[in-house]
Amino acid sequence: MEKKIFGLPEQIVEATQLAEHVDITPAGEIRNIVVAGMGGSAIAGDILKAVLWHRSSVPVEIVRHYSLPSSVTGDTLLIVISYSGDTEETLSCFSEAKRTGAQIFCISSGGELAKIARAKSLPLIQIPKGFPPRSAIGYLTVPMLLAMRRLEVDLRPDVDETVTILRELRSEFSRQTEENRAKRIAQSLVDRVPVVYSSNEYAPVPFRWRTQLNENSKVWTHTNLLPELNHNEIVGIGVPTEICRKCFIVFLRDPDESVQIERRIELTKEIVSPLVSGTVDVWAKGTSTLAKLFSLVYCGDWVSFHLAVERGVDPTPVRRIDYLKSQLSPGPRNETSKLR
Repeated sequence: MEKKIFGLPEQIVEATQLAEHVDITPAGEIRNIVVAGMGGSAIAGDILKAVLWHRSSVPVEIVRHYSLPSSVTGDTLLIVISYSGDTEETLSCFSEAKRTGAQIFCISSGGELAKIARAKSLPLIQIPKGFPPRSAIGYLTVPMLLAMRRLEVDLRPDVDETVTILRELRSEFSRQTEENRAKRIAQSLVDRVPVVYSSNEYAPVPFRWRTQLNENSKVWTHTNLLPELNHNEIVGIGVPTEICRKCFIVFLRDPDESVQIERRIELTKEIVSPLVSGTVDVWAKGTSTLAKLFSLVYCGDWVSFHLAVERGVDPTPVRRIDYLKSQLSPGPRNETSKLR
């Protein structure tokens, strides 16, 4: 897992090269984009949505379900994404796609999705095998980003900046020293409930931190977004006392955040700091939205790895997920004794 996190910048470079060899030219006007995926694959769609928020008038919707919404029509660019190619929910959406007339392209390392895409001569970006889906975020995200040039949104400069920023950050985050901010945050999270907040503009990042802490560190994590949490959650923080005292809050920040968001974060910290075990700010780096997003994602990935080390757990296996999938699929049932 450490090698895979370390190699993310090179993964993004390779994904850029893979995407250049596939023609994803839409047959007609695109009125909306729908990304069908689950888990580590779906987060790529979340990043696409965040990046296009201020760059394109074309709306983006992420589907984490068995069926497609009625918004999918012949004017939809439907991106079907599954790292394994065998994700049950995603294949179900894929099976519905034909009747919608949507313009489809697929991203996968193989499996049934790649097999059907090739049989139907659909655009397919086949990415390397051998990764847990959560550690293939570069392979899964970059092809979608570069496909946006067909909508006259050129994100290649943003991708290049992202690679530069991540290479700078890993020189710190990969070190086993106390100067490593990711390691220090991980140490603060030992025997604590991680709580991760950001502004709505960075919505994919707390979600990514949560899923990485869940799967790599094997800990339960809570997330929320500003300003929404100021309208509800802030009232409940502090009760039950014994649980809140075990919570540690990470605020994901942007040096260019609005005055309103800055003020809300500072006031939120003032209110909740006496009620939890501690707080820390993590600042985005870069100029483009994409670079900032990935700089925060990358910090979270390293935090999840260092916390796994601190807890003495192997970050790679996800036995409960494997067990659940085995119970949902046809065939012999596995025993629960190996779940821990």
